[in-house]
Amino acid sequence: LKLNKMFNKLYFICPTDNIESIINSKLNDNNFYITSLANSITFNYDFIKELHSIIESKKISEITFVLSNDNKLINDALENKKFKNIRSLNHLNLKISSQKNFFKKKSTLSEIRLDLISYLLNQKKHELKKITDSLGLELDINAIVYNKEVNEFTKVKSKLLNLEFFNLN
Repeated sequence: LKLNKMFNKLYFICPTDNIESIINSKLNDNNFYITSLANSITFNYDFIKELHSIIESKKISEITFVLSNDNKLINDALENKKFKNIRSLNHLNLKISSQKNFFKKKSTLSEIRLDLISYLLNQKKHELKKITDSLGLELDINAIVYNKEVNEFTKVKSKLLNLEFFNLN
């Protein structure tokens, strides 16, 4: 008899990915979700207060940021810009535009997309880690990408050069 301990996990997802059922079937825990467009959520004071309440009340042990490798909003920011007038995506679109040229050295659009998604999710992961550490919360914080073609999750690339940390004199 093998007993699997269930953990309470919180996932930050994009509603355009329609990924909740896939997470529930592949990642068998007590899963909770927070949605924001392309995981572009802003961690303001009110949100952090609410998040802290959720973590405590649901006894969350792990938080994971998830995007699909073909996220509609990331694709749009890279290509057609149909959603450029959605005000809540302005910051995300600017960030993608500023990083896109750096990643253009890659050979394919899917490689550029994966690097951009990894970059964006790593930023959110590190941003939230600073907040949870300052609140004295001991949580695992992860970031993963769902590849629809092969129906699997992979960790985001972590060894990406982040241009915001460098200053050329």
